[in-house]
Amino acid sequence: MPWTILLFAAGSLAIPPPSIRLVPPYPSSQEDPIHISCMAPGDFPGANFTLYRGGQVVQLLQAPANQRGVTFNLSGGSSEAPGGPFHCQYGVIGEHNQPQLSDLSEPVNISFPDGESCWAQINFDTT
Repeated sequence: MPWTILLFAAGSLAIPPPSIRLVPPYPSSQEDPIHISCMAPGDFPGANFTLYRGGQVVQLLQAPANQRGVTFNLSGGSSEAPGGPFHCQYGVIGEHNQPQLSDLSEPVNISFPDGESCWAQINFDTT
């Protein structure tokens, strides 16, 4: 069923979640930066993106008007970079100039179990 026919209880169109992925170079320690890409579907260029770690906002970015995604760059060794489950979400101005938020993306889990190496769980789209 195409997403365009799904409706929220309020009657506005539901917008699908973004895809999320870890971007190389991958971190090998907590001191290394983390790069996470979030991409909206093709119908939503110029969206505003929010990156969350464990339910807390980490960064906000707006995609250029002709692009559907952003890359969040988290500094190594800072409070925003340590591992955890990361999700992203995007928002657009919808019908009647009302803001609409997507569902959260699938998680990208990054952990540093021994303080020296990085482990990441990456979920790939099956479509």
